[in-house]
Amino acid sequence: MAELIETLAELKRQIERLERKIDFAFRHLHLDYVESDLPSYMIEATSLIRDSRKDEAVKVIREYTAVGIAEARAQVAQIERDMGLS
Repeated sequence: MAELIETLAELKRQIERLERKIDFAFRHLHLDYVESDLPSYMIEATSLIRDSRKDEAVKVIREYTAVGIAEARAQVAQIERDMGLS
């Protein structure tokens, strides 16, 4: 049992060290970490829409969801409205 506690304590120290390194890298690169409940493809599509790359956003949505082009375009239009871009 003592060995298990010691192992867990070491793992906790290693995780804390990794968190400090990640925090340093984000600060150095001037990045903000935003935790999101959105699927990764939606984050990617939103970023593309923000960069006025709607066609690429449609492709991303279609690739990950297997919806048709009309539905993907409708989703892009909705994201634009939600972002106040249209």
